[in-house]
Amino acid sequence: MKQLQTVYFTLKMDDGLETAVRNRWEQLRDAGLPAPGADSMRPHITLAGYEQVDPNRFIPFLERFTRRRPAIPLMLHHLGIFPRKGVLFLAARVTRRLIRLQRELLDGLQATGFAPQENPHLRPDQWVPHCSLLIEAAPRQLQRGVALSTAEWQPLTGFAVGIGLVLFPEKADLFYFPFSG
Repeated sequence: MKQLQTVYFTLKMDDGLETAVRNRWEQLRDAGLPAPGADSMRPHITLAGYEQVDPNRFIPFLERFTRRRPAIPLMLHHLGIFPRKGVLFLAARVTRRLIRLQRELLDGLQATGFAPQENPHLRPDQWVPHCSLLIEAAPRQLQRGVALSTAEWQPLTGFAVGIGLVLFPEKADLFYFPFSG
């Protein structure tokens, strides 16, 4: 019997925003902090998580879901932390369009027969849309990451241009479906 894999639905950022996040990662890594590297997955905002034997089963749904959807403005305007997980993140400004996208994705997947992973951080009433800067950082590393990130703070803006699937624990980008509206 095949083992279940964890698959995350993620918002893909436009090239300019993705580059800006990667530059932040590089600055933090250069300071010796545990930021994602060039060999990791792309910068993203996680929308939902599912346990699935075959991630390919999501392809027909995502092809339909992303068709005729326009890009969504993204504003990464402030920092946040999840202290117990050692995560420093760029928080996305919560907009109606962003909330509606996540809700429609979850509802559409459920209507197609997919049950979401039990992850309270991804439930619509508790979701914190964010892009991680540091992962599994010790408390002092979080403090240093905040200090470095705020020293020359500039908010980041751009667009979410599609939805991708990321496989864990491999942290591998599997598929990407652009918004085509």
